[in-house]
Amino acid sequence: MYVGDGRNMCRRIRATTLALGVLMAACSGGDAKESPSPQPTLVTRPSPTPTIPSPIGTADVARWAKAVGDAMDPFLQDLQAAFDAVKARDLDALGTALRHIPDDVHEAIRRIDASGPAPPGLQDEVDHLRGLLHQTERLIPSLQADCLHSPGLPCAADVAQLADITAQIIDVLKPLGIDVNIRVEL
Repeated sequence: MYVGDGRNMCRRIRATTLALGVLMAACSGGDAKESPSPQPTLVTRPSPTPTIPSPIGTADVARWAKAVGDAMDPFLQDLQAAFDAVKARDLDALGTALRHIPDDVHEAIRRIDASGPAPPGLQDEVDHLRGLLHQTERLIPSLQADCLHSPGLPCAADVAQLADITAQIIDVLKPLGIDVNIRVEL
């Protein structure tokens, strides 16, 4: 570390201070009163009007939920008929119910779409419901192949899968205010 004499250090400090003073004077143009530095101009624009979604009343939600419930009713009736037929080991009734379910799925989805957009906060449930309806539709060919000709373990597995999907459908419909009473007694 270099240790110099104090006089040399004082000269450096004075020279640096003088140089800073000269630089500051040069930047400000000398007298600040004669030549002010340009000040940024604030441009004010009116703030955009926030878009507020139109409020939806409880009557609107109830009307929408009723339309969804009505759309689901034929599907749910045929689903109950399928479970009743399985319990009774009635292959003819099961075949009839299984033939109706794909058309019921398409009609339910069409009517749900026709009921208008889901109220705020319920779109995820509606999307999940659509997915479960399609899942049910995809299961029908397996149920028909495994249960209508020679029911056995594959049929039992398909029926268990249908019961699982049905439980999920019931869970999705609850927040929509749609009470479903499907009995799955096998």
